Amino acid sequence: MMVLFCHFLLNFQGTNAIFLLRSFSQIIHYQLLLEKATRDLGYLRHARNHLFELNETSIEEFFLVPYTTNPNNEFFSSMQTAFQNSQFFTTTLTINEKNHELDCYGLLTEKKYADFLKVERGYIIKKSIVVSQMIDVVGKNPADENIVKNFKDTISKKYSRSFDTIYAVLVSRFYDKEKRYHQYFMIFAQLE
Repeated sequence: MMVLFCHFLLNFQGTNAIFLLRSFSQIIHYQLLLEKATRDLGYLRHARNHLFELNETSIEEFFLVPYTTNPNNEFFSSMQTAFQNSQFFTTTLTINEKNHELDCYGLLTEKKYADFLKVERGYIIKKSIVVSQMIDVVGKNPADENIVKNFKDTISKKYSRSFDTIYAVLVSRFYDKEKRYHQYFMIFAQLE
């Protein structure tokens, strides 16, 4: 199909070809958004049905852009692109016990979405088997390393080893009927 589309473009002149190319790019953009929304709905269902349960699961390859407001920072242009395409990203907190310089807030998406958006600067979280848990943080306090403490203690005991890096990914936030603010996080650590 792509070959036919490219052949079709070659037969068009100037503005028409550019218009068609942009339209094709927008179609891909919306297809990827639909795919992401469908996957996100699965995460929300899992959060609702399995809150606080430990699970082993596989994750896709992720791309993490560390948060920065400094225009001279190497990640600044990637952060701008991520903000401009925020529907593809979610807020993430990375906690590294051995190297606190790697602790950071950032924006996370699947690597294929970052590739499509041409986001080049960031960190890749490799496709792997992880241990994860959905948690509910009640209140408007910002997420910090305290939200992963119980998770870290539990998995360290269960797997008889320490875990250097733990990720807390914001899945949803909302007010309940009693007007309490909830933040659902998927916390995970790589097993491989």
